[in-house]
Amino acid sequence: MGRVGMIEVDSAPNPQAVSETPRTEALPHIADTPLGVIFRRTLLDNMVSILSWGLGYSVLIVLVVVLYPSMQQQGTLLALLRGMGLLNTLTNEFNVEALVQLPGYLAVQAMNWAPHVMAVFVIPQAMAAISGEERRGTLDLLLSAPIPRWRLLTEKTLATVVSLFAILFIMWLSLFISTRLMPGAEMDTTRSIAVIWHVAPISLVMLMLTLFFSVLLRNSRTAAGVAVVIVISSYFLRAIADISKTDFLVFLKNFSIFNYYRSIAVGAEGFQVPQDAIMLTLALVLFVLALVAFQRRDIGV
Repeated sequence: MGRVGMIEVDSAPNPQAVSETPRTEALPHIADTPLGVIFRRTLLDNMVSILSWGLGYSVLIVLVVVLYPSMQQQGTLLALLRGMGLLNTLTNEFNVEALVQLPGYLAVQAMNWAPHVMAVFVIPQAMAAISGEERRGTLDLLLSAPIPRWRLLTEKTLATVVSLFAILFIMWLSLFISTRLMPGAEMDTTRSIAVIWHVAPISLVMLMLTLFFSVLLRNSRTAAGVAVVIVISSYFLRAIADISKTDFLVFLKNFSIFNYYRSIAVGAEGFQVPQDAIMLTLALVLFVLALVAFQRRDIGV
């Protein structure tokens, strides 16, 4: 104990004061989120969906492959196409022989509906990427990790894209194996890849379209509704234009994403590079727009 003037100064430290002093070294340290963590978590969450969607659609593909040889032997393929009202329409564009071969028949019976089925997968996935996190109140927590907005959106989107391609790979594998095991239902590897690959570009467009509206519009139901309306309207625009053949509708058909999905042409001719390139470019543009919109929007907590 010492004195400085008339003021006593305790030279020994006060244990209570020391214990009350904030210890900054004990506070949790928030480090940068490692690259790929969001991607891996999202992909892991999608594993059940990947298997269920891939195996589910594979059942349809295998069923068509298994039934094809008997239908070809009985000569019922053309009758089936005629009964579906497709024979006259398709023979104006394709050779009849191409339609009764397995790739063409598979396109009509199984792959023609693939975009509609994939839409049911990619639209909820796109909505869950940002709107789902925001609705659960976890988006602000993720961004405070810290992680840049562009990286969060990119990793989540990339995980969904990989999930989509995993589903398509399961579908291709089922097609490849079934055509090797089933006598009379042969298909070369290149054509089988082309048939399955053609589903990817239009699916990516629907994914990025929904993603864009999910970050542009604050209300998730409104965003999902707008995306669904655009997809359905696009399909009916092409369908009506194909039936009516009026010049105005034929012109408008160019703005339908389904105008660039040509499963029967792929089955008959192989890869449709121009159509796929247009769809992939559109998907990339929509993703860039989604990134810009996400950078500018306010985050709800």
